Amino acid sequence: MQLRDAVEDDVPGILSIYNEVITNSTAIYAEKAVTLDERLAWFKLRRQQGYPVLIASDDSGIIGFISFGDFRAWPCYLHTVEHSVHVRADRRGRSVGRALMEALIPRASALGKHVLIAGIDADNVISLKLHRSLGFEQVAHFREVGRKFNRWLDLVFMQRFLDGPGAAPKSQLTRKLTSPPPLADRERPPTVIVLSLNESLAGWRAACDRARARVW
Repeated sequence: MQLRDAVEDDVPGILSIYNEVITNSTAIYAEKAVTLDERLAWFKLRRQQGYPVLIASDDSGIIGFISFGDFRAWPCYLHTVEHSVHVRADRRGRSVGRALMEALIPRASALGKHVLIAGIDADNVISLKLHRSLGFEQVAHFREVGRKFNRWLDLVFMQRFLDGPGAAPKSQLTRKLTSPPPLADRERPPTVIVLSLNESLAGWRAACDRARARVW
């Protein structure tokens, strides 16, 4: 098994896995198969955002993929991302998902993310167990928030801190170091007096007095 960053030519293989999951499971809360154009748009958006899409492959082709995206669109969720991982049906139970997770977590840390979120169907015992073994903890259980296959679905949220609870956001630290010092710590700009040619001596003195009154 090999792990690597996906390229555009991998999208059809990713799509095949994704649509099989939609058709046969409650791992994705959707019922309609996704088109190739829709999955290509998703892949290009991930690239534009600087977010990774990783694949696992063997001699048979792509056997799994993983990625993360923004947890919420609001700007104050900047440091939190939500991931999804899916494995081809004939390769499940062979630690493919674990290998993908272990490859993705450092990528989120490298981007300065603070929390990684997983939204998991409550009946997906294998995924819940996998995430617990990787340091995720359950933080929410939403009752009957989805409906598929003519039944209600419960959704579990799990999370993992990537840099420890209460850690200073890396992006804010960068801004703090690169931002200019407060005006009080910088040299005051000089006061410039612009005079018209026909201004009298008395007017010039009055202008100087006004300028001195404005100096800090």
